Amino acid sequence: MSRYEPQTSWSAKVKACIDGIVDFDSISLESVANTFDCSAPTLARRLRQEGHQFQQIKDKVRRSRTIQLLLNT
Repeated sequence: MSRYEPQTSWSAKVKACIDGIVDFDSISLESVANTFDCSAPTLARRLRQEGHQFQQIKDKVRRSRTIQLLLNT
C-alpha cells in the first residue's frame, strides 16, 4: 500500500518557499527553482500552467509580510 499525499500546487510550493526567506533581495526565479531541483524556465512554465507568475507570487508575499509588520508594530 502507498500513503496518500495530497498534491500541492506549484504556486503554493513557491509561496511557501518565498515565505521562508527573510531577504527579499536574494529571491529570484532561479534560486527558487534550484530549491525544487528544476530549471527556471520549467518552474515558470509550471506556474504559468496554473495561471500564476513568479513575480506576482513574490509581490503577494511581500505585501502580506508588510501588512503583518504594520499591524504588529
